[in-house]
Amino acid sequence: IEFAEEEDIRGLEKYLDRSGRILKNRAWDTVLLEQDEQELNGEFNDERIAHLYKSTTYQSPEKAAEKGQQDEEAVRDYLMTPRTTKLMMRRLSC
Repeated sequence: IEFAEEEDIRGLEKYLDRSGRILKNRAWDTVLLEQDEQELNGEFNDERIAHLYKSTTYQSPEKAAEKGQQDEEAVRDYLMTPRTTKLMMRRLSC
């Protein structure tokens, strides 16, 4: 789905882009399959499970940091608009 730059879809990504859900399900499947395999073999290795989960979700922190940076820039831009500046000055003068 393509959106014009002025249209804000922040917060609606999970409804528009299913790739996040696919990645989450893949991570869960990986962990659950490993748990089943370990149980069948009579062993338990939580470090292996953690490593598998981490390897399937390695991009998540990077994506979150990128989104946070974009949000910060959007807020900064919003606060610097003449209309917002005027409203803030009016509130501060009360």
